[in-house]
Amino acid sequence: PRCKAVSLRTSEFTDPTMPITAEMNLNELIIRLMSFPADEYSSHREPDPDECLTVCQLAINFLSSDTAICLRVQSPVNIVGDIHGQFHDLLRIFDRLGQPPKSKYLFLGDYIDRGKYSLEVIVLLLSLMLVYPNSVYLLRGNHEAANVCCRYGFKDEVMQRFGNETGTSVLMGFLRCFQWLPLAGLINQQIFCCHGGISPTFELEPYRSSKPVSAITSLNSMRRPFEPPQFGAPATCCGRTRCRIRSSACSKPETSPQNKRGCSYMFSLEALESALHSFGAGLLVRGHQVAQEGFMSPLT
Repeated sequence: PRCKAVSLRTSEFTDPTMPITAEMNLNELIIRLMSFPADEYSSHREPDPDECLTVCQLAINFLSSDTAICLRVQSPVNIVGDIHGQFHDLLRIFDRLGQPPKSKYLFLGDYIDRGKYSLEVIVLLLSLMLVYPNSVYLLRGNHEAANVCCRYGFKDEVMQRFGNETGTSVLMGFLRCFQWLPLAGLINQQIFCCHGGISPTFELEPYRSSKPVSAITSLNSMRRPFEPPQFGAPATCCGRTRCRIRSSACSKPETSPQNKRGCSYMFSLEALESALHSFGAGLLVRGHQVAQEGFMSPLT
């Protein structure tokens, strides 16, 4: 990949609880990960603990420099849904659509769990964000939360690769980093992007009657770092509160509870239009839900 050379000494960013001593060349790390062999894993050099912790700390420093929960992004941009540790799929996306900075990307979260190569996925994406901050934007999904990624594979992958003691340090580094990821993106002031969707939160004040600028300001008033709660705007955006699209044939305008978990909602076209109006947007793009053809547009 055509990456500018970036060599970052991390001593000035070091959290004393994170044992980071290495000098990191993100350019070399990106090239190495981009060269991941499709058929011969044994010849691949995986990210080591120092690299993981250093990338996490640099990402925290970068993400904490911007207080916005909702990113403002300009088109053209490629929007990518859940990766879930499928590293070769991520590389295929870059092969087909172009590598940063030639092509711009907004990722909607859920980078880890389920797949075999969550470490490679998240280390590469964080590194690309650091090298090309105007070309790679990362949002938070519900799997970038401690109570989820410790149950669905990421914790096990880290422990298996690095052992319990080192693995615990690496896992904590990623969990701290995830707490700083933004929750939403607004493309050209028209397309609202997040991992989860909408819920009754956006039918309440300050969102229901706010002007678009005020709604964005309200969203950005939340302060990171945090673990997403079960309910509220942070839970809705990152998918902690699960959201599903109701059939367009349903005439009910409101959102309604959807399943036994007690934290899901289905939403109609009318509810969607009301929520989007609060942000001055005309389209919602979300991840979190399987689309067999790669994407679907159920409420258009």
